[in-house]
Formats: sequence, C-alpha cells, structure tokens
Amino acid sequence: MRPRIGYKKLVAAGAVAVVGVASTIALTSGSATAAQTFGYAGFAHGTYIYTGLANSGPQVSSQLACTSKVGLRSTNDLATANVNRQAIARTVKTETITVNDKRGNGNLSKATAVDVKLGNLLTLKGVENWSTAVNKNGKFEATAGTKIVSIKIGNLVVPKLIDASPNTKVAVPGLGFIVLNYQKLSTTSTSAVANSAAVLIHSTIKNNFIPKGATVAVLLTKAEVGGPVSGVLRAKGFGTEVRVGDLVKSSPTSLQTMCINTGGKAVTQGVAEVHIPNLIYVGAVTTTKRGTTTADSAVAEMSAKTGRVTIGSGKNKIVVEAVTSWAKASKTVGTNTQLSGGSKVLSIRVGDKVIPVPQGVNKTVNVLDIASLTFNKVEKRGSVIAVTALEVRVKALNTVVKIAYSEAGVIG
Repeated sequence: MRPRIGYKKLVAAGAVAVVGVASTIALTSGSATAAQTFGYAGFAHGTYIYTGLANSGPQVSSQLACTSKVGLRSTNDLATANVNRQAIARTVKTETITVNDKRGNGNLSKATAVDVKLGNLLTLKGVENWSTAVNKNGKFEATAGTKIVSIKIGNLVVPKLIDASPNTKVAVPGLGFIVLNYQKLSTTSTSAVANSAAVLIHSTIKNNFIPKGATVAVLLTKAEVGGPVSGVLRAKGFGTEVRVGDLVKSSPTSLQTMCINTGGKAVTQGVAEVHIPNLIYVGAVTTTKRGTTTADSAVAEMSAKTGRVTIGSGKNKIVVEAVTSWAKASKTVGTNTQLSGGSKVLSIRVGDKVIPVPQGVNKTVNVLDIASLTFNKVEKRGSVIAVTALEVRVKALNTVVKIAYSEAGVIG
C-alpha cells in the first residue's frame, strides 16, 4: 500500500521544504518594528511534487520559517519548473515577506508563472497565487486567492474557470482531475494561517507528463502569524528520511512543523506505510505536535514514531521494531529556554542476530562491516533540541536513514 497524499498532508508536507536554487533572503530597508512580539512563517513554491512513494519536494522556493523579525524578504525565480523531465511551469517567481505596515502585522506569500502547461491536456496562462496572514486592527485575518488569465482543457477554452470559486474540482480527460483556487484558511484569537495553491493536479490516468498516482501543487503558498508571544515556537518531526550519497532519496515522511501554537491541542499526522523498493519499508508512521504561547510563556512539543522498519534485504536485512522520539522546549519571560527529549527502540535485528539496544545518549554500534547504528542521537543548538531515535548508515548502499526525528525550540 502506498501512502495517500490528501490536501491536508500536501500543505503540511510543503511547510518546511528547503529553499530552492537561486533564492535570496534579505532584510528590507525602512521596515517598521512591531510594538509586540509576533511569530511569522511562510513559503511560496513554484511546484511541489508527490509521486505516491516519496514526495520529491519543491521547486523555485522562497521560505521564511519561525521568525519574529519584520521586514524579511525571501525571493526566487527560475525559467521553468519541471515534472518528470517535462516543463510544467515557465517563468516562475516566488516571494514571501514579513510586514508591519498598513497591510497589517504578518506574513505575505506570492507565486506567479507566465503559463502552466501539460502538453495538450491542460494550459493555464498568466497564473498568480497568494496567501496572507496578518493581525490588523487587533484582529487576526487569513486570506488567499488565485488569478488566471485563461484556461484551456484539451482544445477547449473554458472562460468560466478563470474566476473559479475556492476548491473547484474539474475533470481533465487523459489526466485525472484538477482543483482550482485551492484554499484552506483558519483564524483564532491568537493566530491566522492561510494555505493555498493556484491548481492541484491529480494524475489518475497513465499519461506522458505526470506519473499515475502523483499529485502536483502548482504555485503553492502558505502564510502564518501568531502572537503576541513570549517566544517563537520552532518544531519539526518526521518518521523517516533517506539519503543516498548527497541525494535525498525520500524526503521526510509524515512531516509536521510548527511555528505558531496549536492552542495546547495535540495535532497528529500519519501514513499507513512507506515503501521504497529494495531499500526501506516503514510501517505506520505518525508525528504529533503540541504548542502553547502566551505573553508570558511558550511551550513546544513534538514526537515521532514508526512501526516496523526494514532496511535492505537478504541475510543482512536490518529490522527495527517500534521506534519513538520526543522533544520539548519551554520558556518563561526572563528565563532561559528549558530543553528535554529522548527516544526508545523496542528491538533491532540484523539477519538472525539480535542487537542489544544501548542505553544513554549518542550511542553508536557497528554491525560487522554492514552498517553503523546510532541510538538516541541528541543535538542541542542554542534554544533548540533535536532527537533522532535511530540513525542507520548502510555502507554498501552509501545510504543514511534517519528514523523517528523530533525537534523543538523556543526562539527569542
């Protein structure tokens, strides 16, 4: 069974993807300074691509994550964004900024493309998408929108879809279906979050452009703001991440991030299983985040767990059972951030040999000449703690697998 990517997972997974090629981040001149501390985060991706086995991540990305600084700007531009070696979006530009002016106090993210094209199946011209999350006149607001100059499905021009209502689903012969003007907005008394995309492309039919079963978000943006706060939350968690050499083979699975609070509620995300043929199988991946912020204190919590993990094959196959990690950061005004975390691995086996799970922090075990296993890897970086329950380095495959990663911090 392959992991299914729904809209919620799609937006969440895009939230902390790495900044793309040719991006720039700058502090704009003349920016206003907030009277109270607010937390901001946002991104804009030209495309975000999912294959059904492992998401292949973003292209043409601009990102600002977990900051309390006003006047930041991240921009990116690239001639084309490609899917499956096919140009899907041309002349793509992305931008995300933090502001405190007449527009409000918050984050604004925008992405544009001259056109979006999948052969003769789908053509969109003059495409723009934006998300905004601000505190204005003491009230949190989240808005989003999409502009399209023209749309053609097959050989048919469809003018009525230019001003499509939010989350309009349209069938595309020979491809599957698309969702135009995708939006997911939320506001509370302490925060605002806006997620949007110009178009979500779902490939349900075999075609020459996108693998069947893949989902592609085109001009995907997110903006969020929260506050006033005593400190900005920073948290990230995932079940697995696989690197082969210097390349990412599988981006983080069941990825969750947090920059603003969850109102003290636990938010859980998971996939039934992850499978990369001849490399790794992971069952039942889940991550859970919880955050609370007030004017006086802030708490960030993240946990990650997996079911059985199988790496490699044959007589030297590595099998790990029930892996969990957790991380917590808390801060009260006038004090240093308090950090804690840990992990647990139920059992581990290489072939027919059971490997004792060592106790303590940062314990590495070498298994013959096959692999090195690092248990309970804990890293503290200022006001942030990161815990990897198990890191496996498979020498013959030149592969590093991180299993059950949790990160938490309070900045400021």
